[in-house]
Amino acid sequence: MTETELVERLERLERAHRRLKGFALAALVLATALATIYATEPVPPTITAHQFYVVDNSGKLRVRMGMWAGAPSVMLFDVQGNVGATVEAAPEGASVELMDAQGIARASLQVTRSGDSHIELWDAQGFKMDLGSNVTFEPRTRQMQHTSAASIVMFGNDKEKRVIWKAP
Repeated sequence: MTETELVERLERLERAHRRLKGFALAALVLATALATIYATEPVPPTITAHQFYVVDNSGKLRVRMGMWAGAPSVMLFDVQGNVGATVEAAPEGASVELMDAQGIARASLQVTRSGDSHIELWDAQGFKMDLGSNVTFEPRTRQMQHTSAASIVMFGNDKEKRVIWKAP
């Protein structure tokens, strides 16, 4: 191979190398532009689904939002997977329940569609307290009684859940 042929071949290789660098740079710019377009895609205004699950870093269910027995509800779960609290909007009204570590309801707030509301508290010994509007059964008179929002009724832990104190 002569010196002239070698120089011509070297010039061709350099031109091809420059073209290759140009194509590589163009591909990099295009990839960056596409990544930027997709990374800055706006948040959708509405997401529609039947249920949503929120899990923690280990994949355990911690929040469930969806329909439960025909009513929209939100359930919060503790680390062991037990229900810790629920919020529900049923046809008869809205309610919030708080559970203990065994999943037993210990506090409840309810608001009916008619506007009555009451709070219930239970302890581990079986005693219960109602605050606010509620309907109670009086075993002596065998009558249902509607209490006002200003009432407190405390029930015993016996089998009949008798009223042990009330005001007014």
